[in-house]
Amino acid sequence: AIRYSENTVGGTLAASQSWLGNAVYLVSNTVVVPNGVTLTINPGAVVKFEAGTGLTVQSGGTLNALGTVAQPITFTSINDDSVGGVSNNGSSTGPTAGDWVGLNISGQAFLSHCDVNYGGNTGAGGFASGVIIVNGGYLALSNSVVSTALYDGLSIYGSSGTGVVVNTVLSYLDRAVWAWGGGNVSLVNCTFDQDVIGLDNHGGGTIDAQNCIIANYIQASDLEGAVTVRYSDLWSSYTNASNPITVGQNGNISANPRFINEPRGDYRLDYHSPCINAADGTVAPTTDLQGAPPYNDPRTPTKTGLPNAAGLYPDMGAFEFVEDAPSDVDLVVTTVSGPAAVTAGETVEVQWTDA
Repeated sequence: AIRYSENTVGGTLAASQSWLGNAVYLVSNTVVVPNGVTLTINPGAVVKFEAGTGLTVQSGGTLNALGTVAQPITFTSINDDSVGGVSNNGSSTGPTAGDWVGLNISGQAFLSHCDVNYGGNTGAGGFASGVIIVNGGYLALSNSVVSTALYDGLSIYGSSGTGVVVNTVLSYLDRAVWAWGGGNVSLVNCTFDQDVIGLDNHGGGTIDAQNCIIANYIQASDLEGAVTVRYSDLWSSYTNASNPITVGQNGNISANPRFINEPRGDYRLDYHSPCINAADGTVAPTTDLQGAPPYNDPRTPTKTGLPNAAGLYPDMGAFEFVEDAPSDVDLVVTTVSGPAAVTAGETVEVQWTDA
């Protein structure tokens, strides 16, 4: 079993810090990363926030939170016992949307293989809401999950506010992505599910979405400005859902993406998904959220996407449908049990546990 040390943190950092990967950090007062300071969070770390707290990166500050497939970094509620053990004095209260504020980025933030859950309680349901707010700063978010926020998922604001989002799942949010006040966001191979609005822009905000799956929405988008959607699947199981984005051109389709197990958050594609080999390989990343490369599925004879330089047709969304591909996830043996001594020729049983 993984054992974590527990640390209470809060306030403005006086100097650059590196948080350990085998630790739980309990935020009792909003952590502020000021100008000239870098906060590095190592793979495997769990950051839990008390009510009313968050993490703010001021202009000139930097947040590096680069996890791995096997060791993601988690930002979550203090009431979330599913990671890092019990941190709320044994209370049986489970986590809910809005348990903590969120990440407020006016500097720059680089997040990869991060899970960001149960935040978004900014105290405002309109402007300046979101579990990740980019307020004139820069966000690079990849291979991550943003889920179950009180209001919005990503809120990109200001003429210099920029978000680059790749291989990321955005689920159970109000507005999943909101670009406003001149902010701009680029989305490549992202999966949206159970969001009220998938894409929303306002006041000069721009959105560029390619190779995405936007599923099970009330509104696929609420568009007021420059928006590009290409090689994406826009489909909802809700009868009265609206979609102002034209399908049947620019590679866009509207069909059930056939997730393996959508209710349990398994957004990998099942056999014969219409999203398989249907993305634009000229813009797709070289690997998916789990590190798998593109794969030409033999059950999909008609490839509706565009190939990459190697002749491979990627899939829409954050996960590639693959049957034979290398993986950067290793099985680690955590426990072994068996007899202390045996006789040659004797049949014995050895048991072990993989993680």
